[in-house]
Amino acid sequence: MNLIKRWRGRQGAARFSWMSMLFQKVNAKTCSASKLLKKPLVTELFNSAAISRTWEELDIEAADGRLLRIDRLIETNSELIILDYKLSIPEEHDERFHDYVSQLNGYAQAVLNLRQDKPVRKVLISAQGDVQEIS
Repeated sequence: MNLIKRWRGRQGAARFSWMSMLFQKVNAKTCSASKLLKKPLVTELFNSAAISRTWEELDIEAADGRLLRIDRLIETNSELIILDYKLSIPEEHDERFHDYVSQLNGYAQAVLNLRQDKPVRKVLISAQGDVQEIS
């Protein structure tokens, strides 16, 4: 009987520990989402009345035949906007940042090959709530 009580006690402690970790992760994600949603650029990219169409996980062919997948493409009356989601946005001097810019430029070129009627903007959005427009 004592063995069963000890086992249940351990189960309860493990469950509490697991739930506590889960709550901390959910809380951190909620804070990141709240931070992100307060940014004017994010409001423009997700909640603007100017948005006429959006595509998520859009497959598009590059000029060399490679298949590219754009995280989100937004069309407004005046432009097309490419969003690329990243876990984090590195500093501009970091090689990964240049890789991300190159990736976005490839997406933009593929979009422009199909749609020359509107300019294309490029935006990185991180899981931490950072947003950076790429020129």
